[in-house]
Amino acid sequence: MAIGRRSSAPALIALAITLTVPAIAAVPASAATTRAEYVAQVDQICSQSPRDSGHLGPRLKTLFGSKPLPSLPLPVPSEPTKKQIHRSLNRFVNRLASILATFNRTFSSTTEQIALVSPAPGDEAAVAQWIAGLRQYAAYTAESLRALRHHKSGAALAFQGQAIDTLNAGGAAVQGFGITICTTSLAR
Repeated sequence: MAIGRRSSAPALIALAITLTVPAIAAVPASAATTRAEYVAQVDQICSQSPRDSGHLGPRLKTLFGSKPLPSLPLPVPSEPTKKQIHRSLNRFVNRLASILATFNRTFSSTTEQIALVSPAPGDEAAVAQWIAGLRQYAAYTAESLRALRHHKSGAALAFQGQAIDTLNAGGAAVQGFGITICTTSLAR
């Protein structure tokens, strides 16, 4: 009897959870005794996560960049049909959403690593507010990308506006901490 895809899916999910949980739990997060130690630990986590912004620029550049012109003149193509335009728009939006979804997953992963670091005594409430803002930012950004994929640009912009507002509200709590590498606020 062959194992179908449907019956092996729970096993694959269980395997993924089994392999992922120890990896997440293995992240070292010592308790910070001072605010400076906390900031150093958090900035180190953010500096070790260059995937979120380091590869985003080149990927967007290839997506938005102009194509090289052919060396030989080609005959002028006929006007694209409505179907061709719609298909091109769908491809573009899906590629853009895919790139941004990868960024959002990495941002969310970095947020969870930051959440494992214990804040200095007395800073717990401010740090909890910041982490909550980071998590809400990732959730609203995911909703924004979902709306973008369905060609609902108004809803996508509204969700992204909410994401920025929650990030700024959470980041205001740690504004004076001296966090330099991690995102604490964005301009709207």
